[in-house]
Amino acid sequence: MTTVARPPVNEVVISISFRPQPVLDGPRLLIALSRILADFPQVTEVPPYEMPAEQPFEEQAWQPAVQQIRFVSPPEMQRRYWLTAAEPSPLLLQIQSNYFALNWRRQEGGEYYPGFEQLLESFQHYLSLFEQAAIDQGGEPLTVSQLELTYINILRPDKLWGVTKDLSRVINLSIPGMERFEGLNVAYSEPVRTESGSFYGRLHAAVATGYQPKAEPAGIRSLRTPDMTPIINLSITTRSAKLAESTATISQRFDPAHDAVTGAFKSLTTDVARRNWGLL
Repeated sequence: MTTVARPPVNEVVISISFRPQPVLDGPRLLIALSRILADFPQVTEVPPYEMPAEQPFEEQAWQPAVQQIRFVSPPEMQRRYWLTAAEPSPLLLQIQSNYFALNWRRQEGGEYYPGFEQLLESFQHYLSLFEQAAIDQGGEPLTVSQLELTYINILRPDKLWGVTKDLSRVINLSIPGMERFEGLNVAYSEPVRTESGSFYGRLHAAVATGYQPKAEPAGIRSLRTPDMTPIINLSITTRSAKLAESTATISQRFDPAHDAVTGAFKSLTTDVARRNWGLL
């Protein structure tokens, strides 16, 4: 009997930063979204995002931390937009003048993770629409300067675990006394290298326990322990070093990032847990 794969993926973010250009500044950015708004007509403005830089440790560790002071006039302020569909959809687009991202968020009772290839195809489709709109306004093809891939896995109680003392059944960490822990919060980073051994970027992983309400609380009231469900949040991000790529070749540049995230997920979870999710 074949076990159906049920990966605990709750959210995926595929994103790039790119060199800004005048046709995407200020209100002109909304004009560049016209081709996308047919699928994602609901627009929300949120604070801007700046992708952190990643350098080899020997360069980054000894670089002096100098606070940058930037004076920005209102017309030059970054605007990031969240674009969502009119009907409930697992997809969300994030766009600002130097950043483009596709989010997949699992819907309550919805389908499981559709796979990286399918999401990357959707990302490339909407990115090409955005780029063509910029060119139609007199701009240039986008030059990708960095990429980022994030997976957020929310592990909920199942037949393997139900309380924090059962962590070792699903999380592959060896910490003395872990069966007594009331909570766990562990984070680490490591370099990601290409097949030739050169620095590709850096992986950041975090494991944290927490609680979520079992149901939407009715009115304003304090939640008690019986009202809460324990969860384990396993978040993994791979971010590249500086790039100078066209959008036509960027998809293949995500492969090392996806391989690194997949490897980290396998190393941080137990064999029995992955077998329970149909991943072995």
